[in-house]
Amino acid sequence: MCPGLRVRFTNEATGEKDEWFFSGDLGAYLLEELGATDYLPAEPISGKGEAANEAVDYALLWAPMWKTWLRRATST
Repeated sequence: MCPGLRVRFTNEATGEKDEWFFSGDLGAYLLEELGATDYLPAEPISGKGEAANEAVDYALLWAPMWKTWLRRATST
């Protein structure tokens, strides 16, 4: 995921348009994707780590209904 990346998609067959922007805040992205799904804690646990040849950024939540949400999100 690239901070500041904006993607604009146009389906030429249907005319449907979609736009996606990643600000660089994984916690905000996670909350936006989960929408009204219940989750704990109220704010994501997030952080980052780096070593000589690797790096990680993370955002974590527990969403008990995540599988239901995933099925809905991927069935459209």
